[in-house]
Amino acid sequence: MIRPICTFTALALVLASPAWAAAPADTDTVIDEAAEIVVTAQSSAGSIDTDIPPDLVLTEDDIATYGASSLTDLVAALSTQTRSGRGRDGGAPVVLVNGRRVSGFSEIRDLPPEAISKVETFPEEVALKYGFSPDQRVINFILKDDFRAVSGEVEIGGPTRGGRLTNEIGGGIVRITKSGRINLNVEYERDSAITEAERGIVQPVAGLAEARTLAPESQTLRLNAIVNRAVSEAVNGTLN
Repeated sequence: MIRPICTFTALALVLASPAWAAAPADTDTVIDEAAEIVVTAQSSAGSIDTDIPPDLVLTEDDIATYGASSLTDLVAALSTQTRSGRGRDGGAPVVLVNGRRVSGFSEIRDLPPEAISKVETFPEEVALKYGFSPDQRVINFILKDDFRAVSGEVEIGGPTRGGRLTNEIGGGIVRITKSGRINLNVEYERDSAITEAERGIVQPVAGLAEARTLAPESQTLRLNAIVNRAVSEAVNGTLN
């Protein structure tokens, strides 16, 4: 009785076990040394779509080293690097925002440098792409996707002798999103008059030098408001 049971068990184990195939013979792996690997990368958001590399790239830390309080001051500080050497005088740089043309420099002049994530400058060949003359370089400001700020500034100045005191006070509100930006800036400036007495001019009539002015008192109020919205992927609308 024991022998038939053992035989049946052995047979069952054989039937239940997986079938083993013969190991394949070793094959040679052929590597095509002439194969070419192409890596395609998209340009960063806001950059100019061009094969010409930028001459200069400034990061947020680089921009902070200039100590500018507005884009007007920053562009002035970069003038030696953005002024073209071509032509008789060398044209002023073409200003772009996120790789697009703007209605004018007044549209962005009051933006704080803290709103800029990167600055790129390009040679004159890129200006031709945007319809400008070949003696202008290109400066592209790439804005932060989400930025808001409220700023204020007060300035008081004047000479040590000779009169004329200058007072200036200003403030601004900036809001930047992916869909557009809003910028409101107000400045008030007052210059006092300069009298003949303050400049040492003597008149034969007493009190006349104090009454006569060499430069009158002046007051200036400036309001700059910008509303920018993306109409489509290729078109922006701006109200200034």
